[in-house]
Amino acid sequence: MLRQEENSVPILLSGLFWFLITVVIHVGLWRVRRPKSPSRTFMVLFIFSSMTGGLSLLWMLGLEAMIFSLFLYSSLAAAYLISMPGIESESPSSMIVTFIDSKTSDGASYEDLRNLITDELFILDRVTGLHVEGLIEEKNSKIAITKSGSSFMKLFLFYHYLTGRIPRGG
Repeated sequence: MLRQEENSVPILLSGLFWFLITVVIHVGLWRVRRPKSPSRTFMVLFIFSSMTGGLSLLWMLGLEAMIFSLFLYSSLAAAYLISMPGIESESPSSMIVTFIDSKTSDGASYEDLRNLITDELFILDRVTGLHVEGLIEEKNSKIAITKSGSSFMKLFLFYHYLTGRIPRGG
């Protein structure tokens, strides 16, 4: 059994350092060339990092410390992965604030803002992303959901059902 005073700090620092190294690699990859399938690249990067980091921690700290460090790394990685799509995509609020900031000290008119935000701007970006990720496909000039897209959507529908946002049988 680990003695808390001996191994707590190395476990915390190794898990944190391991996660930060992965983030630096992620940022470096995206700066050099953004991958065609960001979600898959994220998963490969974090799984590869967990394996290589886990093996090195096993060698340096031992099995028990590696397991605790892996829990910390996995928690940080999961939070990071969940938050990245929201950070990467352009939100209406960020566009509005950036646009107003770029204007002179007078600010922007409501008409300027109405012309800035269009449905096509947001819909096209999201449809392209879904297509690249393989969640939708084009068939006979129409957009259809793929098998993996359907599975992915079922996760969200199940969560909505659990929280009462979708009535039973709906």
